[in-house]
Amino acid sequence: KDTFLNSTSFCVNATSCPSAEYGDPLNQVCTADCPGNSTTELFADTNPHVKMCVYICPDGFYRQNMTNNRTCVSECMANYFIDYVNLLCVATCPNGSYAYVTGECVTNCPSSFYAD
Repeated sequence: KDTFLNSTSFCVNATSCPSAEYGDPLNQVCTADCPGNSTTELFADTNPHVKMCVYICPDGFYRQNMTNNRTCVSECMANYFIDYVNLLCVATCPNGSYAYVTGECVTNCPSSFYAD
């Protein structure tokens, strides 16, 4: 399970998958879009020493799900917030937390800020 089939039918390590492709452990191929369905979602670990589709992003990274392009990111894209409980990027923070200007969901608003 350490090698993956690339587009030219060669077995390669995940780190040798083509640029912007990652080792998919479910299908044993290099892929641009990590697989996902209603029960399983994998996310691209973009670390050049890893380049794998993973279930859990490394520390300091969060799951960002943009249709088919599921990626581990250190910062969420504009208008999304880090949900530290579920370790993913969300458009709306979960109940009991609030979106803060730093791009994070917080459980308590910092001094001089108020929940709206």
